[in-house]
Amino acid sequence: MATPLEIRPPAVGGIFYPGSAPELAAEVRTLLAAVPARAAAPGLLKALIVPHAGLRYSGPVAASAYALLRRRRDEVYPEDVQDLAKYVLGHRVWLGPHAASHGVTVEMVINDVVDRVPVP
Repeated sequence: MATPLEIRPPAVGGIFYPGSAPELAAEVRTLLAAVPARAAAPGLLKALIVPHAGLRYSGPVAASAYALLRRRRDEVYPEDVQDLAKYVLGHRVWLGPHAASHGVTVEMVINDVVDRVPVP
């Protein structure tokens, strides 16, 4: 059985984005609210490339892109985050050779994190 994973604190929290979860959630809500309601995907969206240089630099552009993914509502729900987690985190997680030798994959780690993080 795998040992429990530790979730490290954000490395740049408070620098490129707010340091606390409530502040970050409020800022994301504000950015999404600023996107005109008419923003909608013209058809089936097959890919979305979004900048992630930090909210102060690319937040409005990223919010405009993510607004295309709205499920006909103005809020982001935990399942939205869960749905996107493996795509967003997949290029950020690196496992050393020890993990590979034990059959642990990046997808397993991300799924474990998503499953363990309580839904607020």
